[in-house]
Amino acid sequence: MESRIRYSEPRQPEEIPVDNELNIGDSNAGEVVAMYSTKNALIIFKSRGIYLVKGNPTNGFFAQTLTKDIGCLATKSIREIPNLGLIFLSQDGFYMLKGALENTGGATI
Repeated sequence: MESRIRYSEPRQPEEIPVDNELNIGDSNAGEVVAMYSTKNALIIFKSRGIYLVKGNPTNGFFAQTLTKDIGCLATKSIREIPNLGLIFLSQDGFYMLKGALENTGGATI
């Protein structure tokens, strides 16, 4: 199963260097189900894990594990609720990802 996200060079979407990739979780987390972009971050939903990608092209990007216990079951279930977070469907029902989803210094839980 694929656990890597590849990204292009700034302003050159056709150029994807070999080094421009991030490992997102491991194969036990399943495949990437969905990606949700926020102002300054990207949330990666796998079937058994949620990851937050932050950074910039100058200093690089990094992936932060938010959870390995809960994942997303359906891509179209992800909805943003203003000032609260993201709601999504998991194997066990609906969950909400609360907190600052941008590079604001606040915690995302």
